[in-house]
Amino acid sequence: TFPKLLRMGAPPQYRWSFWKLVLKPHKYFVKGLYEKLPGRPSQWDKQIQVDLNRTFPYEQYFSSVEIQMVGQDHLYNVLKAISLYFPNLGYTQGMNFTVALFLLVSGGNELQAFWMFVALARDPKFLVMGLFEKDFPLTNFYIFVLFKVLKDELPEVYYHIKKQQLPSELWLLKWFMTMYIHVLPAQDVVRVWDYILQNGLMSIVKVAVGILKYLEQDILALEGFGID
Repeated sequence: TFPKLLRMGAPPQYRWSFWKLVLKPHKYFVKGLYEKLPGRPSQWDKQIQVDLNRTFPYEQYFSSVEIQMVGQDHLYNVLKAISLYFPNLGYTQGMNFTVALFLLVSGGNELQAFWMFVALARDPKFLVMGLFEKDFPLTNFYIFVLFKVLKDELPEVYYHIKKQQLPSELWLLKWFMTMYIHVLPAQDVVRVWDYILQNGLMSIVKVAVGILKYLEQDILALEGFGID
């Protein structure tokens, strides 16, 4: 079945098709809308441009001069369109990594990457824009949930991290706001996203528990800056 295939790991050549089946971007698609947005002025333009060089700088699609860094142009267009499509929020850091991942997996398809992000933002199962709202209320809620789960399931890790007084802003904020895109190798990121798309946004907490369980002995052996 489709859920079983996604859980096992979508074949790379079919992953984008699988993701589209989950998010159903056609439900939100408005013909001709995307093409109009990148040409309009956006108050977020400067911030978007600043973040272009920070997004997957080692991926040739975004950084190779030989192909004129075409990925940065695609990323800029999609992020600018998103800032206009969601005027109440505009653009914040973290969105760039999600859009960049969509561009990479789709083979550089701007139109599809844009509508996939819109679907991720509007689908009640995800509502991902909550991660980027002012003061990060949804992100902080997930951080709260994670520590509650850790205290029950990995108490040694929980108390060790608390003892080190490691601010969540230094690690969990980055984990959750980029949904692991900025912190895991690409081959792991796509598998994590297979899981997130199958199970909903709350599953980012389960992924965090899995990572911490996997690294439990390493974490317990480290202190202070070592953990950071």
